Amino acid sequence: MVSPLSVSMALGMARNGAAGTTLDAMNNTLGFAGMSDAAINESYKYLLETFTALDLKVKLQIANSTWYRNGFAVEPSFISTNQQYFNSEVTSLDFSDPGAVNTINGWVSDKTNKLIPTIIDQIPADAVMYLVNAVYFKGQWKYKFETANTAPKPFTLANGTVVQAPAMNQHATFPYFKGTGFEAIELPYNQGNFVMSVILPDAGKSVGDIIPLLSQESWNTWSKHFADRDIQLQLPKFKYAYEEKQMKPVLSDMGMGVAFDPDQADFTRINTMGDLYISRVLHKSYIATDEEGTEAAAVTAVEIGVTS
Repeated sequence: MVSPLSVSMALGMARNGAAGTTLDAMNNTLGFAGMSDAAINESYKYLLETFTALDLKVKLQIANSTWYRNGFAVEPSFISTNQQYFNSEVTSLDFSDPGAVNTINGWVSDKTNKLIPTIIDQIPADAVMYLVNAVYFKGQWKYKFETANTAPKPFTLANGTVVQAPAMNQHATFPYFKGTGFEAIELPYNQGNFVMSVILPDAGKSVGDIIPLLSQESWNTWSKHFADRDIQLQLPKFKYAYEEKQMKPVLSDMGMGVAFDPDQADFTRINTMGDLYISRVLHKSYIATDEEGTEAAAVTAVEIGVTS
């Protein structure tokens, strides 16, 4: 379970330090091919300012921070760009002090309402910078579930095992779509600017059958065909947490492998001396959904290392 918004925000800040083929590769991976630096940064600023104010009853917080090793020279333009467009907090830290880990993790815990208490467990000797994004969401259902209607129901796991899970129930009108091999529904929060989209595979189909159908193009098509329908809804209450300790393989497969290559990466817009590369990308996510609504959080940390 990942937050593409959080991953993109953290990499978006790192992108402002990239140059040459590294910058091109990151732009392509993030979906910004052909766009100017200014346009890309403005799009991030728009997300930050617009999403967080879409529904005043929904709490959506997006926070960014830059942490760099004491004595490491950072280009002033890199700092100012991320402050201007990402509202990034900037802090110089003694990375050799064991307390530095707690300082960064304390910021993460604070910005996620303690849902994600840590993102790093240690700071390697060659690390010179962390670019960290934190997203926090809390929304109440537009149509809340009655707690009295929640009861244990059979739920089939991916391996075919059936377990008893607390299922919430309600009868209401929701946007609904019938696709090939699945049904989909949108559950609105508060005034409806935020929704949870739920896809249910048809009987005899699995999640694995549906995943290959998911793409931006197919979602754009499906979203046009949601229509209000009278629904008897049964939804399990759930909590889920996920940790990705190294996103390098998937991001490399997506086309930005050069950014992780100590010999090829170009981050001279962070420090003109070069020798910088992305050493790790860490990601954590959390979600809890019950009769009242959803609380969720995600954190991404981009670790910048030096080769010498």
